[in-house]
Amino acid sequence: MYRNGIEFPELSYMELQAATLGLLQNLLLPGLNTIIDSDHRLLWSWQAEFLLSRHVEYLAAPRERELRQLLQIAVRCALADSMPPWATREQWEEMRANSQKMEFNLRELRSHFLFRLR
Repeated sequence: MYRNGIEFPELSYMELQAATLGLLQNLLLPGLNTIIDSDHRLLWSWQAEFLLSRHVEYLAAPRERELRQLLQIAVRCALADSMPPWATREQWEEMRANSQKMEFNLRELRSHFLFRLR
């Protein structure tokens, strides 16, 4: 499931911080090349699931509703074109073909939204 063998939901808070820092170190390489692999997406999806859970009080105050919605939108845009790492080649090809059929502006928003927030 996880390329590096670490299952993020099983980590303690300190271990999750270390995993986050470790994956961030290889996210932006020299020459401003960005490499995002399945572990990045799995980590981001787990962190978002944890932070946005109904059982967690992070961003739960009424005055933080818009921040919570923005985080939800950012995470969904970042993960919109991802497939599970166990997906078959045929599933990847089908996703790619469907992406080409998508309206251009929506495809651009999906592909670049997260990077424009940085």
